[in-house]
Amino acid sequence: MSKSIKEKQKENEKIENNNEKQNKYKTKKIYNTINTKTKKIKRVKINSWSDVKQKCELLRVFLEGERKLHHNEIFGLSLNLIYIDGGEKRILETIGKYKDLYSTEKQEKWKREINYSKKCNYAPMNCEKFCVFASKCKHYKNLKNTVAPGNNIYELNNNDNYLDKKEGYKILVNEIKKVVY
Repeated sequence: MSKSIKEKQKENEKIENNNEKQNKYKTKKIYNTINTKTKKIKRVKINSWSDVKQKCELLRVFLEGERKLHHNEIFGLSLNLIYIDGGEKRILETIGKYKDLYSTEKQEKWKREINYSKKCNYAPMNCEKFCVFASKCKHYKNLKNTVAPGNNIYELNNNDNYLDKKEGYKILVNEIKKVVY
């Protein structure tokens, strides 16, 4: 049962019309990629890398080459160390130093990853997300804040002495008189 030429032409026309209808409603998607992170994260200076190693067990393990770190561990460390002066250099030197743990391709890969992270202004990663020692260490939310905490919280002394308004005014006037005269 072969179809006649006219039937085939009608089928082809239907298919073409159907394709035209589908193409009519297709829109080309345009994606604008905008970096929404406008806040620049401040870099910190440190005095001693040995102090930093004491505060971060994972960094100590990495810098001393005790074991090969997994991708997430190095990535988390790198996101923190790019905000510490000399941190990027330390990562790349350490990867190059321990050739039995990391290949030379890894050093180039991490150089690219670090540059991309800096370009995209990635924030320092929280220790709980990448560090196996996070529950054992005493630290702030990330390595950068642990090394150089920006906001210190002090316990207030609750032994406040309150004065009556009139009495306070007299003391203030007397102190001003002492300074002026």
